[in-house]
Amino acid sequence: MSHRARDIQTSSNFLTDASQGLQHQVTVHVHQISVSEGNTIPIAIYIAAGLWSFENPTYPIYAYFHGGGFMFGSLESEHAACMRLAAKLHVIVISICYRHTPQHPWPAAWTDATIAMDWIYANALRFGGDPTGIVVGGVGFGAHLAMHVVRRWKRKFETHAPHIGPHLRCTCAAANAFIRGVLLCTPWFYLDFTAFPHRDFASFQTTSRWQYSDAPILNSAMLAFFVQNLRNPLDEEGPADIELEDDVYYSNWPQITIMVAGSDPLRDDGLLLAQKLRLAGIPHMVHPFWGLPHDFRQFDEALSACKEWDEIIVDSIHAMLEGRLGLVGIPSPPETVESTSRRGTII
Repeated sequence: MSHRARDIQTSSNFLTDASQGLQHQVTVHVHQISVSEGNTIPIAIYIAAGLWSFENPTYPIYAYFHGGGFMFGSLESEHAACMRLAAKLHVIVISICYRHTPQHPWPAAWTDATIAMDWIYANALRFGGDPTGIVVGGVGFGAHLAMHVVRRWKRKFETHAPHIGPHLRCTCAAANAFIRGVLLCTPWFYLDFTAFPHRDFASFQTTSRWQYSDAPILNSAMLAFFVQNLRNPLDEEGPADIELEDDVYYSNWPQITIMVAGSDPLRDDGLLLAQKLRLAGIPHMVHPFWGLPHDFRQFDEALSACKEWDEIIVDSIHAMLEGRLGLVGIPSPPETVESTSRRGTII
């Protein structure tokens, strides 16, 4: 183990067959972070073997929040995917396991996400991470948390310096930390169904929330169930939506990659954000997978689109770290949705 990671607790208890022999290529360090009195959450730090060199003493970080409707997900469930990413990306991958409902309702997950990111910034150099080269991402509700922490830092910094340039500078735990990109996979922004901006559509019937209310894997009844378990009867404020505000709010944002499933009730959450980003002139990329449901990635080799999904994630993280994203349009769905996917295109 490198001296940089020697003081991080090491564990390989959840190495599984799904990691496909990568346990010899990637080292996993697990650390417990205190998030409140008597509560800790685990994070797993994935470092590819032989990653460090004298020429490159530190490496970029990809901080990842899992999905699962606030209720499900763990380090184990995300382990194989994080192992693959660490081996392919040559960046340090960090999986953050926040507290779940119903045992820990609002605002536990939001608090955990904030504290975990502060810990990562404050301790990046201990495990060879570069606090000036960070991409934050997540799937489903994990994408919600990724947007939450980025918005929080943006608000804090703009109260002191309104002109922050192409990277988002964090003023929390590390004054010189930069978020270079945000990766949002099938994001869930509008937790309150009544807050969904139906007025921005020709009719309610044209929204993904209506079109795919009975979709497989994730449907409207499941979304309502997840939100019901999230609510805290002792907190009148309740869980926060990631509302897509006026276009001016998105000025000076880092680059953003959005991946959506075409037959997902959450599809429009991602596409609405993409429209706001385009109008605000924020570099971004949109990758729709038309005709596929939420979380289709679980089918792995049974769907050819799963391989493309993985390739896009790797390519997008590299592109955002290198500042290569431009302004993009939202590709229209094919006339026949039997086509499984269509990559976004820079224009």
